[in-house]
Amino acid sequence: MEFMTTAKFSRMIEKYANELNVPVMDAIVHYCYKNEIEIESAAKMCNSKLKKQIYAEAYQISMVKGDEEIKLKYGYVEANTVS
Repeated sequence: MEFMTTAKFSRMIEKYANELNVPVMDAIVHYCYKNEIEIESAAKMCNSKLKKQIYAEAYQISMVKGDEEIKLKYGYVEANTVS
């Protein structure tokens, strides 16, 4: 795998998620599986925008708490409004 910046990796994952029409987390898991990368390594490459998208998607399906502290930490917005 070539060396990637956080911005480049995050853009690639967003594009991948749109092309496959899947949530961002699924796109990351699929990318890691396809390229034999540990998910922990990919987590370090996600920028704050991508982390916000992951949080919003997880919140919508009740995978994370919805308390105000967490919402403030991740800058919570509805998943379909993240640009």
